[in-house]
Amino acid sequence: MHDATNGQFGVGAASWTNEAGTRAWILSHSELDELRQRLKTLNGVDLVNAPGVTVADGTSASVSVGQTHPPTFAFVGITVDVTPKIASHHFQLAMSAVCTELNQSTATSPIRTNLSAACRVSLPNAGGILIKGPDTRDKNATNYWLILSPTAIDAYGKPIKL
Repeated sequence: MHDATNGQFGVGAASWTNEAGTRAWILSHSELDELRQRLKTLNGVDLVNAPGVTVADGTSASVSVGQTHPPTFAFVGITVDVTPKIASHHFQLAMSAVCTELNQSTATSPIRTNLSAACRVSLPNAGGILIKGPDTRDKNATNYWLILSPTAIDAYGKPIKL
């Protein structure tokens, strides 16, 4: 995102903030729908990726979108690992995410990490977690946000209530 602020998202105060400045919000289904609609109207917001994955209760999945940087063989893009369990009509989710890009500003470090997060969280069905990376001191830098949203589905891929 360029020039977008937390206030424009309408998500209120973060549920958690760590010492590095990464923030996270837990969103209900309706709050997540409202956020998605708001994102469509904001200037300076670019959807980079929207991969999906289907996993069974208690199994793990990993999704990566990107490429290998030939000189370093480092992965450039986003990788998300998730392990969901269903308990008390909610998802108990263990997740980790890393988002990297090529760093054009320095030759000493050709890859820059924009977002790195890991947590265990309880999420409502079809709700989600919104994670924002730490603020950067670079005025021209991009702000990276991640939305992770689990939804229970039936054998035909149709959403169901928990």
